[in-house]
Amino acid sequence: MESIEWVENFTRQMGRAIDIAREKHSDQWISDKTQLHGHPISRTAISEYRRGVRKTMPVTDWLVIAAALEVPPVSLLFPEVPNGLVTLLPNHLEVAAFDAVEWVSGERQTVPVGADVLIGMEDGDLLAMHTKIEYLQGRVEYPDPQFDLSENDPSKQVKILKLAREAAALSDRLSGQLSELWAALTQGQNRIDDLTPLIETLQRQIDNCMSQIAELGGNVEKPDPVELSDGDGEG
Repeated sequence: MESIEWVENFTRQMGRAIDIAREKHSDQWISDKTQLHGHPISRTAISEYRRGVRKTMPVTDWLVIAAALEVPPVSLLFPEVPNGLVTLLPNHLEVAAFDAVEWVSGERQTVPVGADVLIGMEDGDLLAMHTKIEYLQGRVEYPDPQFDLSENDPSKQVKILKLAREAAALSDRLSGQLSELWAALTQGQNRIDDLTPLIETLQRQIDNCMSQIAELGGNVEKPDPVELSDGDGEG
């Protein structure tokens, strides 16, 4: 993807995120709130950002608009957390929104590349399975960041991010239990009865988190595998 096209796509993505976060509030309402935060942004500018008309957005406007909407700034970079596919870098496939959030917030060191490569069972073709909340890998754990928002009335975006982080932690525990079970089986040890109850409990907890995310309007869809062509992935 050309750099100019990537910049424009990313700005449109941010516009979509503003549109989601504003709910029923008008562009003028957002503009008035930005003035309260000391960096007035006109109604026209807000509208053009939201509709993807403007090609770029300064970091200063991004932060103030997030403050006006009372949402974490990162949620305006990557809408539809956790599993919505978003633009991150020009020479990468689209990535799961939560993977992008983790990288930007410092919870992972590696840049999400957008897909785990699989081999098609029927024809042997290369497939790219987009990373999803259930398959997060290479995690670097940090304490949950604290947003400067009211703990008594968190926004939907804050609730979704917290639930997504909880689901990711549960997913790591589930992966560990499955690995332990597989190792036991390969060594001829039957530990199914020992490990299955915990595995089932962890899966129920993950499902519960994802259900709550869905109720809040988060994207929990699992993208289908896509066929890779030469040149896809990192440049």
